[in-house]
Amino acid sequence: MRYSYGEWRWYVEGRRHLPAGAMAMLWPTKSGLGRGVYPGIDSLEQFHRLAPEGLTDVYPFQVEAGRVLALRRRLDRYFERADVEPVPSDEFGLEFIPYPRAYSIIHQSNLVVARWLRSLGVEIHGSPWFSHWRVATG
Repeated sequence: MRYSYGEWRWYVEGRRHLPAGAMAMLWPTKSGLGRGVYPGIDSLEQFHRLAPEGLTDVYPFQVEAGRVLALRRRLDRYFERADVEPVPSDEFGLEFIPYPRAYSIIHQSNLVVARWLRSLGVEIHGSPWFSHWRVATG
């Protein structure tokens, strides 16, 4: 299972240019939550299948199963409650739904992922604001 959060026009509509990126950071815009199901991935060598857009590095770590289940349930509820059909993205191998909170400089993807990791009991060191951070699992 893979989840992703990002700006709707960037990830779903493919508008990846400077004005769209600047607009997403300067004022609130539509956001999306992505989810992908990948059966049969059970080793690090297969992780590249999780991200058709490419992976640079994979850093495996362990967290409590109960925390993982709680996070998955919380994120899956957005899909269960969505009043629209998910929008598939072949590029990312995910299906996206609109997320109820707008994407903005104070609610951007790095900060959302950091919050997900903290909910798993992972310590965040550094600043997730500009992707300058590390994780520690104890």
